[in-house]
Amino acid sequence: MKAISYPIFKHIAIICLFVSLAYRGTATHVVGGEISYTCLGGGQYEITCKMYRDCQNIPLCNCPGPSGCSLTGLYIIGADPSCNGVNFGTTTLNILPGGVSGFDIVQLCRSQTTLCSNCGTRTPGTFNPGIEVYTFKGQINLNTITPATC
Repeated sequence: MKAISYPIFKHIAIICLFVSLAYRGTATHVVGGEISYTCLGGGQYEITCKMYRDCQNIPLCNCPGPSGCSLTGLYIIGADPSCNGVNFGTTTLNILPGGVSGFDIVQLCRSQTTLCSNCGTRTPGTFNPGIEVYTFKGQINLNTITPATC
């Protein structure tokens, strides 16, 4: 059995040190999401995205209002073999206001409320967890941004 030479051991020890000191970042405010689409014909699609937020962490958006909130920079990437991985640009989905976004999805008795404030429309309670849903929608015409070969 051959002994490990000092220079190799030194390099392995340095790599292990850097790996153990690596910063780990996590996001705790989004607990889930859904993406769906509806074909409108002629290459047009309506995209719906629902994001579920943990109410005890940072807000996903400012509460829906006149200025609203949007999901921007959603990349359109080709998946067909002739254009796999090609970036065709981005699209934006706008938030649906009032009663559709920023409300608590946890159903409790009338006397109990979760930590959610439903965008300031109620006094937050003490029940944990509290999950708010935010719904975003937008339309996209793939015929105008992708070549016919894709």
